[in-house]
Amino acid sequence: MDIYKIYVRGEAREATAPAHRTLLDAASAAGLPVMVGCKGGGCGVCKILIVDGQVEHGMYAKSALSDDERGAGYVLACQARPISDVTIDFSTEDGRRKPEVECIL
Repeated sequence: MDIYKIYVRGEAREATAPAHRTLLDAASAAGLPVMVGCKGGGCGVCKILIVDGQVEHGMYAKSALSDDERGAGYVLACQARPISDVTIDFSTEDGRRKPEVECIL
């Protein structure tokens, strides 16, 4: 089984994730600050930026992640699974930092 590292841009924190585990599950287990919503790819609350590395995007609603966002490197952490080591960024699309609090809707 392949295991990949998840690095957080600008921080010393990291997590590990087997290829079958979502970025959300791995980040949450490591205590990383990922926002949580529906966990089904339908709301977009867990949207993060992949700075480096590759993921399998999984299934999601186009209303939660547009083609333009995907093209810019955004993924839904609840659906994306690593296929290499990845570096992620928790900033929102307008550059603001997401809250450091897990928010379950």
